[in-house]
Amino acid sequence: MEQELFARHTAHADKLVSFGFIKKGKDFFYQEAFHRGAFRAEITVRPDSSVTGRVIDTRTGGEYSAVHVEEAVGSFVGTIRQEYKQILLNVRTACFSKDPFLFAQSNRIASALAEKYQEYPDYPFSELPHYGVFRYPKNRKWYGLIMNIPKYRLLKDKKAPKDETIVEILNLKVDSKQVDALLKTKGFYPCYHMNRVNWISILLDGTVPDKTILTLLETSRNFVVGTTSRKLGKPTSWLIPANPKYFDIDGAFAKDDTILWKQSSAVQVGDLVYLYVAAPVSAVRYKCKVLEVNIPYKYKDKNVSMTRVMKIKRLKMYDPSLWTFEKLKTLGITALRGPRFAPDNFLKEITK
Repeated sequence: MEQELFARHTAHADKLVSFGFIKKGKDFFYQEAFHRGAFRAEITVRPDSSVTGRVIDTRTGGEYSAVHVEEAVGSFVGTIRQEYKQILLNVRTACFSKDPFLFAQSNRIASALAEKYQEYPDYPFSELPHYGVFRYPKNRKWYGLIMNIPKYRLLKDKKAPKDETIVEILNLKVDSKQVDALLKTKGFYPCYHMNRVNWISILLDGTVPDKTILTLLETSRNFVVGTTSRKLGKPTSWLIPANPKYFDIDGAFAKDDTILWKQSSAVQVGDLVYLYVAAPVSAVRYKCKVLEVNIPYKYKDKNVSMTRVMKIKRLKMYDPSLWTFEKLKTLGITALRGPRFAPDNFLKEITK
């Protein structure tokens, strides 16, 4: 009962204490009498937010285990079970927040996507309520799918003992040329239940770092971002951050209207790029057009690594007081940590 009720929920220590939980070591403990004092609920919340509970018969001091036995039926046990369940629900409402997925890394990935793109999973499969799909909102195309499955379904060796442990995996789209190399890396598997030519599965148990997964997700998203506009023959517009601590972009444009810039996966010739210059400027400063892409270019230092670049031409320069980060936030752009599709409301405002 506890596992079912608290799945996809995270406990908050301050709320547990406010509710009446007492910290014992690393765990939190709570007890509450019910059914006119004849029974007592004892609930333990562990650091990983897992919950266990017992119902104690206060007259005997023994555990009334029937509440956890599905086969135990009857009006009396049904009443006790329902009253105990209500206490658990009260704890969940007051002390827990709901997570989109079952496991910690899955939820961190979902949180990062929400912060960067304001995009959230939907759950289209009624029979599989924990399967979350990430879509690009303009064309509703998938760029990621998180599923929970028995671990043995990922393994190639069909003769090995079946590992029934439930795990969460992320399916995302990659360049087909990357698949073989990725499959040699721990945590990557042939795509489960999807096209294995250019999709791959990643085990979300912490084996693969969040940063690596988010980079691959950005690439997967870029594959579907420009689909609608490219079909119409229109350029795609991008918002791309520039860090003045690593590169003097103002100085570069002062010398020439055309410069080389790190290649972003899905950018194509003819696309428009709005360069956002980070702190201390913190504003969109340049509108550029992409003239050439996929130019081989090897460079690496402690801050930047590049294997290919694109050639961009400055079309317009904006006063730094116009398109500040505060202004962007009013348009729903709350983070700029990497290249992203420029939303329609931003384009509508900046092209006035």
